[in-house]
Amino acid sequence: MQEINTDWKNEISEVIVNIARLMVRIIGKTIDEETRKESLLMRFAIKIEGRRLQKEMSPYIGAAVMLAFEGKEPEEGKLANILHEAGITPDHRMLSFASSLKFKASVVYAPALYFLRVSRKSDSLENLMKAVKAIGVEPDEHIARGVMALDAELTNGTKVSAMQQDLDASLKPASDMMAKFMLMELNRTFEKGDINNYINKGFIPYLAAVGTLVYAGRDINIEGEESFLAGIANLVSSIGIARNDEMLSYIKSFNYGNTALSYVPPIAYIKSLGKEPTIQIITKLLEIIGIPYDESLAGYAIAQFV
Repeated sequence: MQEINTDWKNEISEVIVNIARLMVRIIGKTIDEETRKESLLMRFAIKIEGRRLQKEMSPYIGAAVMLAFEGKEPEEGKLANILHEAGITPDHRMLSFASSLKFKASVVYAPALYFLRVSRKSDSLENLMKAVKAIGVEPDEHIARGVMALDAELTNGTKVSAMQQDLDASLKPASDMMAKFMLMELNRTFEKGDINNYINKGFIPYLAAVGTLVYAGRDINIEGEESFLAGIANLVSSIGIARNDEMLSYIKSFNYGNTALSYVPPIAYIKSLGKEPTIQIITKLLEIIGIPYDESLAGYAIAQFV
């Protein structure tokens, strides 16, 4: 029995890291594409001013990335409030650019793709779009094909542009922190004494669905337990697995809602600005984003991830 436990734990651990890598690549690609869409004047400024301008833009892009990891779109108002809280007076041009970075619509494809693989289902275009729709995002074939191509790039070690490499490197700390948290939760899950019994009953797709929804920005504390469990049931149903109330009840027993995940993106953002995260600034950022918080949990998250 223990061998099954170890094999699945190792596989899912690798998947968690790969999802984070793919999400970073999707975000980086989006930034690269949106930069190319900018006016000739803006592109000329980026080319001439180079790293200095990139450095000035990084707090804006970082704020948009933080919102994406929280399952939110980069609305200008929220971005401006986040920047003010970080001690930055927003520049309208850069604020406008950051608000164009619609990551949320594309990053959900990364966990959805790996959900199919962990569940031993074909990672076809059709199945990927079904899974994304079940998550709660209107699927887009163009985005789906693009994400599959990026995943192939990572798998094959395809060389990317210098700008993409820089973007990957700048986004890596935040994604590493997200992956670390997910791995902590995975370890806690596999410490439960009866886990192998449930794995043999078909628990893995349900466990994978939990991680998929969390990576996609679904928060059990915001939408409520019943809605979140319904989301899990919808996701597994999208790949032809019937709802199993025993598995859903087992998921309840892990108390996944009381976790530090929502605190990780703000911590990573503040650290990216070269500042020390504090309970006050982290909870203020969550308030701006619209996410419930607990000061003691914020303190725990800072201690874990700093």
